[in-house]
Amino acid sequence: MLRSIRKIFHPVWAQKTNRKKGFEEWRYRMVSADHRHSLTLISGIRQGEEAFLQILLQGWEEGLRISYPMDDFRTSDHPFGIALGANRFSTDRILVRLEESHGIFGDVSVSDPQYFPVTLRVPGSLGGYRYVPKMECYHGVVITDAELNGAFSVHGHEIDFTGGRLYLEKAWGRDFPSPWLWVQSNQFKQPHTSFMLSIAEVDWRGSSLTGFFCYLQTPDKLYRFATYTGAKITQWEEQEKWIQVVLEDRKVRLTVKIHRPEGASLHASKSGEGAGMVKETAAGKVDLWLELRNGERILSCNGDPASFGQTGKLEI
Repeated sequence: MLRSIRKIFHPVWAQKTNRKKGFEEWRYRMVSADHRHSLTLISGIRQGEEAFLQILLQGWEEGLRISYPMDDFRTSDHPFGIALGANRFSTDRILVRLEESHGIFGDVSVSDPQYFPVTLRVPGSLGGYRYVPKMECYHGVVITDAELNGAFSVHGHEIDFTGGRLYLEKAWGRDFPSPWLWVQSNQFKQPHTSFMLSIAEVDWRGSSLTGFFCYLQTPDKLYRFATYTGAKITQWEEQEKWIQVVLEDRKVRLTVKIHRPEGASLHASKSGEGAGMVKETAAGKVDLWLELRNGERILSCNGDPASFGQTGKLEI
């Protein structure tokens, strides 16, 4: 019982310990200091079936998915850590040892992590929805920005991540939502700036709920736009190469323009007839304009690169 209460305030912990069904995954996104290389590592499990590691590198046409027996997956709380075969993931180190099987090896340390705030009243990115039982999918932003030190070797090519940035989030539940859209970047000219937007249609008790969550962390302030904050999507336009969405609350307006190249295919953590692929790119871009409701500009910035993923078609 005590652990069940405490894990609300530690979304990085394994949330589905001893559950028989469902999935849980941790998403590590690393970008080099020169913004030329972006690498996403997704470690996770589908209970009763497999553990897995998915890898997406900027420039790859297809993502890599490696399956492991469930016995090869272990987690700990104090300190937090994931062991997946010979690979290790925590909030201060990422070690990948696939040199013999896939020609990939990396050892990167993490420093100065900026954690997304979690309080009793607003327990993370989901707000009060974190307390709602039996939702299809839950989500938690863990680290909005951190500094990296180390390198990866991918098929004989070394990628130096020293001075680069890390973002860490996770998802867990019965199934991955569909339709779903997600975009994230902490690669802005303004230091200590980070952004993420997620929109999804989630099944709950026989009906569906389309909800969204967005944060913009600037050096001075954290802005949140979400279904639970009373914010609204007031504009949505989707074209082949870009999507533009406008979010508004009582005080401010955020315009988001997502530039999306074709991307690669990753497996969605979804079972049954809904199982399939997610189109994701590590080489997108996002333009942001934040202003007061009267039109006075607060800031404008460009995230390059940005990671973008989408499955299904949202009806906004």
